[in-house]
Amino acid sequence: MDNQTAATDAREAVDPETIKRVQQGIGGAAWNMNILDFCKVLGWNPAHAGTQEKFKNFQTLGSLLGKFDRVTLGKLINAPRS
Repeated sequence: MDNQTAATDAREAVDPETIKRVQQGIGGAAWNMNILDFCKVLGWNPAHAGTQEKFKNFQTLGSLLGKFDRVTLGKLINAPRS
């Protein structure tokens, strides 16, 4: 790896505290929000087709993020892309 690539990787690395905030923020919001709150935050119309599916996906995301520890998520997020 050359110096420029190493510098780019260092700038793009996600630190554990950021991962923690994402896990807690998404997980907490998914647990506490109803579909109306979800739509209000995003500026979406709750009656729009597909909104219910997006909300369910958001709830699933919140649940699944909690199943990974921060070290594992950090490795996956920071993994080199080919």
